[in-house]
Amino acid sequence: MALATRTKTARSSYLDEAASEAYLDIHEDDASNLKIVNGEFVEVVSPRGAIQLPARLNKSVRKGTVFIPFHFGDWVGEEVPNDLTVDVVDPVSHQPVYKNSVCRLEKIRTSHKARKGEKLTSIAEKYHLPPEKLAQANGLDRHRQLDDDMILEIPKKVKEVQISNYRIPVE
Repeated sequence: MALATRTKTARSSYLDEAASEAYLDIHEDDASNLKIVNGEFVEVVSPRGAIQLPARLNKSVRKGTVFIPFHFGDWVGEEVPNDLTVDVVDPVSHQPVYKNSVCRLEKIRTSHKARKGEKLTSIAEKYHLPPEKLAQANGLDRHRQLDDDMILEIPKKVKEVQISNYRIPVE
């Protein structure tokens, strides 16, 4: 198991304010195609393991790729992104090559069968989701009338995440 204890980064108030918890960056277009909403927890699966993280939708990563900061996780069983990567070291420096891996994203969802007359807003409220996120998760217009017996996918866990515009001051 790779260890990423944040022994240095956790002591930086600037870095901690920018990102105090692990996340997955995904391009907005890829997220839209996969119907992943901002803040939705997704499972990142590689040949070596799987971890669950909230998705941050943005344009800072190249389409077709995702980014996870590797310095999160600790000795106590938190999910460590390095556990997903290849177990190879540089032949000269013996530095681990933890920087990349193939992976797939799996949505962590349940389903809801719409009943006659049920509205998207009431279903969203039942699952403690904003109606916009429920609509986006299902590729629907927020104001669309639901068909009877329509099956909706419900993200099981969503948290508010945002990209920090915080900049480290230069003295």
